[in-house]
Amino acid sequence: MSYHLNTKRGYSFPAVSSAMQKAVRRGDAKLAGYWALELWASGFGQYVWRRLLTVSAEDCWGILTQEVKAVHDSYTDTVAFT
Repeated sequence: MSYHLNTKRGYSFPAVSSAMQKAVRRGDAKLAGYWALELWASGFGQYVWRRLLTVSAEDCWGILTQEVKAVHDSYTDTVAFT
């Protein structure tokens, strides 16, 4: 049995995930943001956070990973109070 996950606009989930990671690696913030928002709007918000943490650890390392984690923690704390 196979099934395909698609985003809200009909993009393939694996393709969007890959495009977001490649955009981060290439330093294309606008495109990375577009794909991250596409995943987010499609209900994959938790995945976006995990993927960004993983990408930052694998490709950027160091302080950037700590920055991504701090933004995630702030977001989590804010959502908990709403």
